[in-house]
Amino acid sequence: MRAKIILNSEVVHNPEKVSDRIERYLKNLDVDFEFAFTEYRGHARDIARESDDCKLVVAVGGDGTVNEVVNGIMGFDKILYVIPLGNENNFGKSIGIPKNLEKACERLYNSEPKLVDVGKFNDRYFISSGGIGLDGEIIKNLDRVPRKFPRPFRYFYTAVSSDKKPKEMEIEFNGRKLEGEKLMVMTLNTFYVGNGMKFVPDAKIDDGMLDLLVIGDIPLAEFGINLLKVYQGKRIVHPKIEYEKIKEVYIHTKVPTYAQVDGESFENPLQEVHISICPKALRIMY
Repeated sequence: MRAKIILNSEVVHNPEKVSDRIERYLKNLDVDFEFAFTEYRGHARDIARESDDCKLVVAVGGDGTVNEVVNGIMGFDKILYVIPLGNENNFGKSIGIPKNLEKACERLYNSEPKLVDVGKFNDRYFISSGGIGLDGEIIKNLDRVPRKFPRPFRYFYTAVSSDKKPKEMEIEFNGRKLEGEKLMVMTLNTFYVGNGMKFVPDAKIDDGMLDLLVIGDIPLAEFGINLLKVYQGKRIVHPKIEYEKIKEVYIHTKVPTYAQVDGESFENPLQEVHISICPKALRIMY
C-alpha cells in the first residue's frame, strides 16, 4: 500500500525534521510513503485530491489540516489517518490518537480502518463540527491574529473583539421550526470542539446522526459561567439551550452571519445554510 503524508508547514514546527522522525518511526510499517508539504491555505485539500496512487492519506497538523484532507478525499476510495500536531487537535483527541509524535505513529501499526460519518455544511465537509453565529465570528477574527502570538492571547483577543450580539434566525429540523435571536447554532459529529470543550459528551462519530446545539439569546456573562461545565464534560442545562439528534437542519439568518467548519471560517458570511450527515462515508484508521 502507498501512503501520502501531508504536513501542514504553517502549524508544524520544523516540518522537515518532523518528516524525518515520522519516517524513522514508520520504517517497519509495510507501506511505501511519500511526504508533501503545504505551501498555502487549501493546499492540503489539493494534495489529497491529487494523490491518485495512494490508498492511505495521513494528515499531519491540526483540525484545519484534517478538514482540508477530508474535503480532498471525500468521494474517493481512500483511508485517512491523523497525526495531531496542530494548534487545535479536537478530532485526534476525540478518536484517541496521542498528540505525542512517536506514540501517534505507533498507533498506526495497531489501527484498523473503520467507517465513520462526515458532516456536510452547504458545499463543504466537516469531520468534527460546523456552526454559525458566535463560533463563526470568533474563528473569523482568530484568522486575523498572527499565529506568532501565543494561543491564549489570540483567543482572549478574539473573544473580546468579536460581535457577540445574537442573530435573528429560522432553524428547521425534525419537523420543528425555531425562530428568534440565537447566539449560535452548532452541529457536532465528535464530542471535542473549540479549545477542548465537550458540549455533547456522548456524541458518536458512527451513529448516522449529528448532534444539534442551539444557544439562544443568553447573556454572555451567564453563558461564560456555564462554559465551565463544558470543559468538565457536562451538558449545559438552560431553558434557552436546546439539544437534538438530527440528520439535517436548515438555517436562515436575517443578516449575513459568519460560519465555520472544524475551526475553519467561510470566506464570506452566510444567510442560507443546509447541514446534513453523510453516514459511514469515510474510512479512518484509529
